[in-house]
Amino acid sequence: MHAKRLRQTWTGLMGQLALCAMLTIGLVALCAGCRPPIAPAGPTPSPPGATPPAGTPGDAGASEPTAAADDPAEPMTPEQVVERFYTWYIGYTQNAGDPLADRAYGSSEYVAEEMVHRADEASEDPFLHAAEVPGEVSVEGTLISDQEATVAVREIWNPGTRHELIQELEVLLRLVDGRWRIADVTVEMAPEEVVEAFYWWYTGYPGDPTTDRIYRSNAYVTPEFSRKADQVIASSGQDVHDPFVCAQDIPTRFTIEEALVSPDEASVLVRTGLEDHSFSVQLRQTGGRWAISDVVCPWIKADEGEPAAAWQTYVDEDYHFQIGYPETWIYEERSPVPPDTEPPEELKALKRLLAFKPRDWSGPEPPLYVQATQGTEEEFRRIYPPTALSEELEINGHAVVRTADDLGEAQLVRYTFQSPTDQTIRIVVIDAISGFPDRAQGDADAVEIVRQILHTFEFSTW
Repeated sequence: MHAKRLRQTWTGLMGQLALCAMLTIGLVALCAGCRPPIAPAGPTPSPPGATPPAGTPGDAGASEPTAAADDPAEPMTPEQVVERFYTWYIGYTQNAGDPLADRAYGSSEYVAEEMVHRADEASEDPFLHAAEVPGEVSVEGTLISDQEATVAVREIWNPGTRHELIQELEVLLRLVDGRWRIADVTVEMAPEEVVEAFYWWYTGYPGDPTTDRIYRSNAYVTPEFSRKADQVIASSGQDVHDPFVCAQDIPTRFTIEEALVSPDEASVLVRTGLEDHSFSVQLRQTGGRWAISDVVCPWIKADEGEPAAAWQTYVDEDYHFQIGYPETWIYEERSPVPPDTEPPEELKALKRLLAFKPRDWSGPEPPLYVQATQGTEEEFRRIYPPTALSEELEINGHAVVRTADDLGEAQLVRYTFQSPTDQTIRIVVIDAISGFPDRAQGDADAVEIVRQILHTFEFSTW
């Protein structure tokens, strides 16, 4: 899923998720559907992260086919190396035991020494990137460049069912002594894709996810948030508040907004089918992949219909818009030019400038600005010339143009809302924190609040 596709609905999730993951991989020699799965599906497994059922492994199927069994004059292709390794690895897992605990991969002729060291230090399965063995694994395509090759691998859990879940892997191979060896295995999922995949799985669980604590072993959830969820559920009493959906009832429909991404953290706004219900999913990079580290519930409404989190609303009667902000924040109106000074020609369309910040803010600049402009398109462009970093979004049903000024190691991000009733009025919301890595890392709470404020914007109807 690409960031431009704002408000992606749940319909057709898995087909879109698989397609976008393949586009991210960017392989030029795709052969999807031309190979049978590497491993046939056994008993229907759980999605990635679910604890595997207890059982006594047998002895069959654990021996690894070795490169020595092939004609040495005909080295295997990268696809063949990957297929044979995963056939052995999954067979070992299903029939013989735990290849990670046994370090069985250490003697594999298909694995490079660097991957052996990486697996030795890994806290999760570095070959599957999941806690449960998939029902199917298939090779989808290969890109070869001199001494390296990248093979796309597709993992499928519960294939052919409503709960089918797909994950795409990139397997990197290097030539070692004239033979291809697996050097790394990565999973490429954008923050939005992680959120979609998790909630699709979570809401499809046939039992009670809070009672069964199914999130504890899910690879999409950090251990820290898993423990926090345990505490929230334990303190909820009989009326359990689900910390993953910010409600007592599981919503049946979700809409995923565009992710706000900094180097190691991301925030994704999730809107549900429940009335006026949304929440923010926080993610962070862990082990080279995005995982859910928190869920912020600012929009839960109390019984009397008032927001549980106290927010105020700035209403502008001159330019017909409103925007919410927490009671712990303040705003101040600033003059675009010094008092008693005629604005220059390029600023004549700028009519109002508001700066929003926390009450105890000590930073050099407020994290959020709101500008009201009124004038022709040409006058607006004198303030904000066109930029190459531009995309069209939708926020609260409004068409929005998101632009970014490239400042080298930082970006100043602007969201321009066009009035639906007055073509001369444009409201510009300026995010002055999330595109600045130093500021964002030091004020993660402010980054999230800025995103929430942005999604409260509305044009007034009077």
